[in-house]
Amino acid sequence: MPGNQKELVHFLSDMYSVEQQALAQLVSAPALAGDRQFSNDLRRHYAETEQHLRLVRERLDSHEKSVSILKTAIMKAGGKGFLLFALTQPETPGKLVVHAYSYEAMEWAGYEILRRFAHLADDPQTVAVALTIRDQERSMMERLERDFGAAEEVSHGTLHPEDMSHHLQNHLREAHALEIQSANFTKQARETAKDPFFGEVCNRNFETSREHARILEQRLFLLGAKPSRIEDNALGFGGWNWSFFFKLHSDTPAK
Repeated sequence: MPGNQKELVHFLSDMYSVEQQALAQLVSAPALAGDRQFSNDLRRHYAETEQHLRLVRERLDSHEKSVSILKTAIMKAGGKGFLLFALTQPETPGKLVVHAYSYEAMEWAGYEILRRFAHLADDPQTVAVALTIRDQERSMMERLERDFGAAEEVSHGTLHPEDMSHHLQNHLREAHALEIQSANFTKQARETAKDPFFGEVCNRNFETSREHARILEQRLFLLGAKPSRIEDNALGFGGWNWSFFFKLHSDTPAK
């Protein structure tokens, strides 16, 4: 199998597993939304995701490539694991919409890369599939943006005003930990970028994330609080783990 086609099939297999995880999350997510419109948007995307799975599977079949049962099982378990985690958290609708939005952004980027792989492999059918799904992922991102307000209201609407400062501190700590994770991840990414322009993008994002973390730390100090080292270390370690995972793949820069 030619190199371009081999990379295409490999990436198709990855996106199939990504859609399996998305479907596993969308089974129960509407019941956690707490808002009718948000719930309906999740149900609508469940139907779209079923279509995405079918389309990607058809493209894999056209290349006579079977689906990785192990990879699919791992991704499904990961999707269900997130929902179990969400159920144990306060402000579930808010955390759900943030996670859903980030997942859609990852899928959108994945299908844009798939489109480019398909073009290099001279596979117009896969190009068309990638464009269709990519645009649907973008549309779902726009619907989720509309749902931010409702998810916030459901999550915080009953919060007593006296508790708002403590609540804000928790969110600032979470945001600080995310910036630490982003900095660790992009620091490793720039070392494996294999492209000067992409490496420079990673470098700028690394510096930006560090600056964001500094600003958030200042806000916490002004509120008489400080970052959570436990959260920072946990998410920061996660950033290193992602970098290690990507280094194991032949198409690391694309991922």
